[in-house]
Amino acid sequence: MNFEIVAPDVLRYGTAAASERASPGYHETALERLLDAFAVQTSFLLRHGMQEYIFTRRVSHQTQPPS
Repeated sequence: MNFEIVAPDVLRYGTAAASERASPGYHETALERLLDAFAVQTSFLLRHGMQEYIFTRRVSHQTQPPS
């Protein structure tokens, strides 16, 4: 893969590979099922169309300090 900065907020990239693999396009609920110890704190739709998720660890009853 090669990268070129063409403007302060624009990155051009290319690949020498003959084919690309399609993105699985996971939905938020599917990711939370796969990562059941974590919860989506927030998500961002990036400029090129990819969704980015920020996860935080869920606090279980077993890890909470006694009150």
